[in-house]
Amino acid sequence: MRGVSGSDSARGAGRDGASADRGDSPALLRTPFLARDKRKSPVGAGTPRKPQTWVPRPCARHRARMAAIRVLGTTLDNRMVCGIKYFKSVLGIAMKLFDLIFLASVAFVATLCVRIAVSALRRRRETTSRLGRLLGGFVGLYAMTLVCVALALPRRFYAPGERRCFDDWCEAAIEAKLADGPAGVGCRVDGGSRNWIATIEVSSDAKRIRQRAPDARAELEDRQGRRYQPCAAALPGGTGPAQSLSDELAPGESFYVFLPFRLPRDRTPAGLVVHHGEFPEAVIIGADQSLLHVPALQRLAVEQPR
Repeated sequence: MRGVSGSDSARGAGRDGASADRGDSPALLRTPFLARDKRKSPVGAGTPRKPQTWVPRPCARHRARMAAIRVLGTTLDNRMVCGIKYFKSVLGIAMKLFDLIFLASVAFVATLCVRIAVSALRRRRETTSRLGRLLGGFVGLYAMTLVCVALALPRRFYAPGERRCFDDWCEAAIEAKLADGPAGVGCRVDGGSRNWIATIEVSSDAKRIRQRAPDARAELEDRQGRRYQPCAAALPGGTGPAQSLSDELAPGESFYVFLPFRLPRDRTPAGLVVHHGEFPEAVIIGADQSLLHVPALQRLAVEQPR
């Protein structure tokens, strides 16, 4: 059996001394790593160390993808808003185009009527008959286009306070409030009805001339689609005199109109339908007041009944 030399014994003693200085005994050095962690755990002997939770960080490709999605969402929102504005602008251009078509149609019909009258005076039967057929065909085509466009176009809605202009004469439906009582309103009221007061702002965009809308009138429409006429004349507002829709406006002037309406107790106002004369808009293609087209509804800020 091989003997232990002095140098080997010295190296062994050195290793034991170093282990003793670190606080590790030779028995602890020979134990597994998990057992050493259990003995040194500050929680207590035999308690395993709590594992750390690993939170994955998004890689560069994931961050770029999320940034692209946000940019795409913002772009889609902007394009949607721009699309709505573009549709409104195209609709406005179409309305102006329909106005030009109406003026051109009036001029064409007037020219045909003059030529038919001249041909009839000159006793040119063939020319008169041909021009009469042309006039009838054109009027029939225009009437068919007017009806088709009126039925195809959707109803327009205006928000409370949004202005609606007829050339330089503008108006806006503001709000509808319950009347305090029949006194001062002028409308007969019973147990099954209530009085409402609708507020309308009338303004002028004209720069030099005074103007008025003699045929302007308003109807109140409830949420079920039924319309009501004013039950009395316009009411005075505050200390000023009563103003009506047909009153004259100075350039840039504006005033408020207070119209009373009587509705059944179980009905609530939805908005106003304002008419600015029946002609010539009744025969203009695409107009709000054209034949067989549902007129625009101007919504009101309604005071909820208590």
